Amino acid sequence: MHGRERGRATSGCCVRRRVTAQSLLRAWLTERFPGRDEELINMAADITVRMTISHLLLPGAEPRPTAQRLTAAVLKTLR
Repeated sequence: MHGRERGRATSGCCVRRRVTAQSLLRAWLTERFPGRDEELINMAADITVRMTISHLLLPGAEPRPTAQRLTAAVLKTLR
């Protein structure tokens, strides 16, 4: 039972951190890209956070090219 409780707490903690990261990124993107559609801002924030988490868990490339690909994906989303 303790393992399940610990798993739930950890899972909940990760979800809260992801939501917080998305909220902070949405605010930053809204400031940097004024006038952009809110749905595009939300999508860009979601892509950024999910791809970052994915890279942290399963790094497939060096950080620099990963950051460049992530930046390209987000900028294309916001165009």
